[in-house]
Amino acid sequence: MLLSFVVYTLTGLLLFVLGKHVALRENRCLTDGDTSHSSFLCWEIMLSIALFAIVAGCRYHTGFDHAMYLKQYLGLQETGELSRENFEPGFKLITKAFALSGCHYVIYFAFWAALQLGVLYYGLRERKFLLPWVALGIMLGPYFIEWMNSMRQAVVCCLFVALVPLIQQRKFVPFALVVCVTAFVHKSALLLLPLYFIPLIPVKIKNNNVLIAIFVVCVVAGLRPVWVGVLSCVQSVLDIVGYERYDKLIQPIMNGSYRFVKFGPNHIGVLFVDFCFIYFYPKVKAYFKDDKLLPIFFVYAFLGVCFENLLLNTSHFMLRPFDYFRIFILIMNAYTLEYLYKTKNWPLFWLLAIVAFTYTYIVIFKAVYMPTIVNVPVLYHLFFLN
Repeated sequence: MLLSFVVYTLTGLLLFVLGKHVALRENRCLTDGDTSHSSFLCWEIMLSIALFAIVAGCRYHTGFDHAMYLKQYLGLQETGELSRENFEPGFKLITKAFALSGCHYVIYFAFWAALQLGVLYYGLRERKFLLPWVALGIMLGPYFIEWMNSMRQAVVCCLFVALVPLIQQRKFVPFALVVCVTAFVHKSALLLLPLYFIPLIPVKIKNNNVLIAIFVVCVVAGLRPVWVGVLSCVQSVLDIVGYERYDKLIQPIMNGSYRFVKFGPNHIGVLFVDFCFIYFYPKVKAYFKDDKLLPIFFVYAFLGVCFENLLLNTSHFMLRPFDYFRIFILIMNAYTLEYLYKTKNWPLFWLLAIVAFTYTYIVIFKAVYMPTIVNVPVLYHLFFLN
């Protein structure tokens, strides 16, 4: 437990300091009229990516999928072939390139982690003021653990953020080309194609109370998902994006076998964070009035919290196709924290920060002292100690 606390905390703080440093330097450059601040290839970002890659690469059995990927990788080095045949061709090519060249699996996992953070930071390269809060959110919120669970899909999620400018500029062809290429690494990337059109739908809700009401309705409706009859449609979506092996998990849900998530500290904390970015959105939007991507970030984040709560009491696998919305919750939380920090609303700033950045600590505590209710390998283990 101590190792997990130390690794997650130190990594989060170091990434925060590096993000804060580059944000302050960018702000000074803007004040002096220097436009070179927008460069992505600065030492703070490169060091952040390297640090994140080392921490993620050196892990051992942190995240469900780590054991599976490790088994495939070591088997490939021994036999020259992957034992699982349904991997996408792009992923097979990358994996074989690392394995057959004799690279240690630490380098392989570090590569995917570097892609995750590198692509996300690239997508936020013109919004470096968000990086400190995003960094803390990744390491001390639910995201690091989730990214280690779904390694390839997390890369696609981060890529989605980098593609948002193409949505704002209505450039569907380059957007679609990137998505189709990415699908050779993870087929679920094809879900991004219909998601492109969502922010372009001309729906205007002037009263923020309507959004709050929709959020509350989704929370209540998800407590006992009586709407599960529509899951037959979800089965088709799962088949298309390569999750057909999860079809068997849907039938029990349709038959009334639900999992019921209790309102513990973490769940209440997540709801509070979600409520805050919705509640403060009009003020955040006014404060960052020149940010053309902010409304798109918000639309995806809002849909993310709605689907997350509607599907909460079904199955983890039901939430996987909607993970592409969740990354924007992290970004909207960063906007909200930056707004509260800049406007010196200290009581709400500290309350939101404490709630948002204690998620990992609570999960670690549960994993050690209440292991029967934590079904995800969240504790950090070093590869050379196992």
